[in-house]
Parts: sequence; structure tokens; C-alpha cells
Amino acid sequence: MALAAGFGLLLAILAVTAANAVLGVGGHAAQKPVRDWLSSAVYILVAAIVGCRAVRIKEKRVAWAVFATGLSLYGLGNVLWSFWIEHLPNPPIPSICDGLWLSLYPLSYAGMVGFASARGRRRPPAGVWLDGLIAGTGLAAIGAAAVFRQVLASATGSPVAVATELAYPIGDLLLAALVVGLLALRGWQVNRAWTLLGGGFLLLTVADCMYAVQVASGSSAPSPMTNLMYVLAVALLAFAAWQRTPDQRETHFTRWSALLIPAFFMLTAVGLLLYDHVRRLEPLAFSLAISTLVAATVRMMLAFRDMRVLSEARRMEAATDYLTSLPNRRLFVRRVEEAIAACRLAGGTASVLMLDLDHFKELNDTLGHDAGDALLRLIGPRLGQALRATDTVARLGGDEFAVLLHPAPGEEGLALVADKILFGLSEPFEVLGLALRVTGSLGIASYPGDARDANDLMTRADIAMYHAKTARNRYAFYAHERDTGSKERLTLAAELAMAIEEGGIEL
Repeated sequence: MALAAGFGLLLAILAVTAANAVLGVGGHAAQKPVRDWLSSAVYILVAAIVGCRAVRIKEKRVAWAVFATGLSLYGLGNVLWSFWIEHLPNPPIPSICDGLWLSLYPLSYAGMVGFASARGRRRPPAGVWLDGLIAGTGLAAIGAAAVFRQVLASATGSPVAVATELAYPIGDLLLAALVVGLLALRGWQVNRAWTLLGGGFLLLTVADCMYAVQVASGSSAPSPMTNLMYVLAVALLAFAAWQRTPDQRETHFTRWSALLIPAFFMLTAVGLLLYDHVRRLEPLAFSLAISTLVAATVRMMLAFRDMRVLSEARRMEAATDYLTSLPNRRLFVRRVEEAIAACRLAGGTASVLMLDLDHFKELNDTLGHDAGDALLRLIGPRLGQALRATDTVARLGGDEFAVLLHPAPGEEGLALVADKILFGLSEPFEVLGLALRVTGSLGIASYPGDARDANDLMTRADIAMYHAKTARNRYAFYAHERDTGSKERLTLAAELAMAIEEGGIEL
């Protein structure tokens, strides 16, 4: 009830302030009471509303407590200025009010960082941090170019007084840069709380810039419109405090806004540097623009690197078996073609060994696909132990593997390799706590003796493998005189022979 009354009072004060600033209600005589009494009331009321949020709700409590502290000090500074310091014959610069007002900046920085942090949110990549830096420095460069010259020209008095006057625009630039940078780290994804909080601080920065320009023009007090912007900015923080925060979602850093917004600030920095040739920028604005371009250059270098890595990853994915990480059929065929081309140019031979595991379907049906997949992942390393580093092992699909030997040894050497492969398979595999023994059948074909191209070579190695199954041999070399039927007929013959051996068919 008290909270609702507080928001109602806040809206009423905003309405009166807007009526005076926009419609001129009350005329010039009402401007000072509105600026002194009502503005101070808004600051104190908003600090109370935000503090109430920190007390009642645990989520982001520390961040909102920090915001409430900063707003309380800011409101106290406004009260002391309006009802005491302003009426002194020579108001000191700096005064206690400056210390209270300026305290809002570091407290706001800390509060924004605390509000932006989220447990479980994955850490943004390096490029996103650079996007935040580009956006932050780019916005700060715009602000510095727009108002810093006027502020610097109007700053008079002792060095401490000049430093105090410059602290406000610098604090504003840092605050605006922080808000935009944190938004970049979120992938430019905002909810209502973020919209109101970030919008409030950005509006406060705009109001400070407008007031700085007015002071540079000789005015000692903010105009009614500037005062309205101040109270609206602070009021937005009160509404932000009581917004429901939705569940944290995974941040997507590849949205179009994550690319276009940093690009906008980069182009803005380029524009400022071009403008510098027409009218000299202040050193701060020039330095910020240069920093933006440097960050943008590094960002582009990272983007090109990421594109290259992504392209390589996609190329490998297209040529790699997803289960075993071995070369797939596409890559294996390409390597066989390359080996044959090398043989045609320089002579030599290339051999393909086709391997089919025995009883793999029964293993899958008995132990489940997880066990079958685990076994398939172990086959590649076991085959590699029998081969040279230059040889290729591939999974063609299912329980079928292939080996490319180039340069290939003679028939005796091929037989030795086949024996080593089959012996390696006979050693137990540890799968889901079980010791599994595997047997297989190998078919061997060589270029140029058995085939003219890669397709023929693989087909004939396949035929030899089915002959090995049919003849119940562990491996078989391709022989033209035995190539009398289709692959389907050979497959059927191999399955019938195995069924008879296992007692599945009686003759």
C-alpha cells in the first residue's frame, strides 16, 4: 500500500513538473519552487522506492542497495544546494554538494556491474567484449565532441574548481559508455528492467550535457526542460527497480544488432576524425575516436580469425564421421583418388582393405546401441596400432571400416597387415564394464592390378571382403575369376554361410 502511494506521489510530481516545463503552467514564478522543492522530493522519493526494493527482494539486492545509496546522496546534495549553498553570497566550488552529486557516478558504476552480472550465464567471447568497448568509447567520443569544448571553455577559477566542473561530463561519459558496453556484453538483449535502468542513466547523461551547454552560455540554473529530464531520468530508476526479472536466457551473440551497433559507432568515430580536419576536436574526443577505431580493427581481425576457424570446422565436419571422428566415406574416397593419381604420376601401388565386423547387429540388439557406439569408437584407435602414420582409417557407415595403404606393400606385406589388424581386433575391448571380443572379415584390392579408379578399387575390396565371409577366411584378396555375381548375391551367400555355421539353418 505504501509502495503504491509512493508511485502515485511520484507520478503526480512528474505531472506537475511536466506541466510547468512543457505547457508553462505556473509561469516563471513556479520554476524555482518546482526545481527546488519538487525535484528534491523526486530524488528522495525514488531513493526510498529503490531502497525498499533492496530490502524486500533478495534478487540483485546489493546492486539495488548501491543504487539507493547513490540516489540518497544525490538527493541530499540537491536539498543542501537548493536550501543552503545556493543562497550563500559566494557559493564555493567545489562544495559539499559537489561531493554528494559526484558520488552518484562510482556508485552507479558499481550498481550497473552488479545488476548486469548473472550466475550461469556463459562468458561472452573476446569479440563481444570488444563490441562493448567499441560501443562505449564510440558513444563517449560523440558526447565529448558535442559538449566537452563548451564545458572546457566555461570552466573558470582555481584548478580544483575546473577539475570539479570537468568531473561531471567525464563521469557522464563513463556512465553512458558503461551502460552501452554492458548492453553489448548481453548481446543487446534487454528486458523492461534493463530498458528503464539503462534509459534512465542515459537520459541523466543527456540532461547533464544540456545543463553543461546552458552553463557555458551563461545560465546558472537548469532550464525547466532540463530539470524535467533530470527528474524523469531518476524516476525511470524507480520503475526499473520493481520490474519482474524474467528467467535468464542463453545469450545469442550473433544477432544482427550485435554486429550493426558496433559498426555504427565505428563509422561515427571515422566521421569524427574526418570532422577533425575541418574543426579541431578536443583531445579527449579525438583520443576516444582513435580508441574506437583501434578496438574496431582488432574486432575485425578476430572476426576474420573466427570465420577461418568456423570454415575449417565445417570442412572437417563434412569430412569426418560424427561418431568416431574418423574420416568418412567422402574424405576416404578423395584420399583414394589422390593416391591413385600419385601412382599414375610416379608409379607404385595403393591398396584398400575393407573391414566388416562380425555379429555386430547381435551385439547392438543384446547390449543396446550405447554399447555398439562405444565399441565403434574404440575400433579406429585399435586399427591405427597396426598401421603406419601415413595410412588412412575411415568409417564408411554402420560396422564397415576401410583402410588405405599408400604406398602399398606387396601381397605378403598386405597379408601381414591384415593379420596384424585382425589380431588387434581379437584383443578384448572394454565396453560398459564388459570385455568384448570382436572378429571381422577383410577384403583387399590394389591399384593398378585390380582396378582402374577409386570406385572400382573400393568395390572390388568390398567384393573380396564378402568372399572372405563366405569362405570363412579372415581375409581375402580380390580375384577377378571369383567376381561372378553382384554384391547383393555375395552378401546373401555370406549370411547363409554364417547362419549354417552358427546352427541357424540345418541342411
